[in-house]
Amino acid sequence: MTAPGDLQQALFLRLRSDPSLSALLGGAGLLERPADNAAFPYVTCGHTSAFDWD
Repeated sequence: MTAPGDLQQALFLRLRSDPSLSALLGGAGLLERPADNAAFPYVTCGHTSAFDWD
């Protein structure tokens, strides 16, 4: 996996383990790519990219 992918996976794992956030979202409200008809509320992350600074 790439560094951005690892970061996104770690972020989602941390958010999924937060009981307060889960209660606010009502279950399956943490989505990588929400469908056009996904029920609100939900949390999603945008496109992740990384660039070398060399």
